[in-house]
Amino acid sequence: MTPSVSVSQTFGFPSRLAILRAAILLLALATAVAARDMSNNDVYISHDQYSELPPQNKKRTAIGCALLTLIGGAVYAGVERLKTIAKFAYNCFFKPLGLHSNQQGRLDAFYEGQADVYDATRGGLLRGRTTMLKLVAAELRSRVHRGDKPVWVDVGGGTGWNIEQMDKYFGIKHFEHVYLIDLCRPLCKVAEQRFRQRGWTNVTVLCQDAATFELPGLANDTGKIDLVTMSYSLSMIEAFYPVVDRLATLLKPGVGLMGVVDFYVSGSAAPSSQSEKAGILNYQCNWFTRVFWQHWFEFDHVHLHPCRRNYLEHKFSTHKVLNARNHFVVPYLVQMPYYVWLGDAPVPAVHMPAAASSMLRDVVGSGISNIDSITADHPARGAADAGSSSTNQA
Repeated sequence: MTPSVSVSQTFGFPSRLAILRAAILLLALATAVAARDMSNNDVYISHDQYSELPPQNKKRTAIGCALLTLIGGAVYAGVERLKTIAKFAYNCFFKPLGLHSNQQGRLDAFYEGQADVYDATRGGLLRGRTTMLKLVAAELRSRVHRGDKPVWVDVGGGTGWNIEQMDKYFGIKHFEHVYLIDLCRPLCKVAEQRFRQRGWTNVTVLCQDAATFELPGLANDTGKIDLVTMSYSLSMIEAFYPVVDRLATLLKPGVGLMGVVDFYVSGSAAPSSQSEKAGILNYQCNWFTRVFWQHWFEFDHVHLHPCRRNYLEHKFSTHKVLNARNHFVVPYLVQMPYYVWLGDAPVPAVHMPAAASSMLRDVVGSGISNIDSITADHPARGAADAGSSSTNQA
């Protein structure tokens, strides 16, 4: 997985990984040249200066140089990986966060020390993101008219990993504009550096609340957005009802697309009509999974209660869904439920004015009266009534 943009990359210097690769390549080339020279029978220096090594020693020396190069590179890469894991573990499990008056302060304190290694440490934990991006990219191709450019809002986009990956499946240059919304300032800084390095001028990072954000360049954003995505952010939003309501109004009615990937737990009840919308396969969670993961994630202010997913499926029409398990660290023992979900924007109900509604009722009422009077005078109606009365008398 591609790591976040480092400080060295920001100022134009190569990253440590690039330096490591270059050093290994140079050492391998040097080793190959040395092995060729040592295995050559020609002597470039006179014999009276020193005695030539036997051919077997030459080969052993070349092999030893190659092995030392590989071992040194592996040790360096391993140390760097251990440093990344140690930074992640300290900031997630041991670093004191202190007291904060709002969610933004808590998020800033939590991610400030690990923003530069966020992407490098979340690959195995946040599954399904690539699947969601591929699905929404395919849907966009079928929904957007030829020549039109869609508008995309990524809510809780963090470091901008989703947007960078989306470029592989639906080029960012083909969007009219892309907005990244996130409340955490350290992660937004990483995203800004990433997009600046890619040279994308149609991507805007907004460090704002998901319920009240304002999109620059759109005076009235109601019904103007083609795509909204949420990648492991719905479970982190405390007041999620107004956020889901707001996003439902942003999408173009009937054609707008909502894409979500997140953790979840199901309710204790058996599959119902609501779970049928969510896909019955792998939807239901056992008692241990429901209780353990819901309480475990609450320590990090991540909420997996079924009400969040249920309300999402209530506001939008489910289009595609995948329920899966993340076998994190220990396969088949650790099973974190997550889902990939695509929904269609709601079609607003048509509200008729009171005067027009009253007029329609009058017209329909008079029409029914006229039909009754016409059918009452019709010969067939009279014959039918006579037959009915004779049948009743019999």
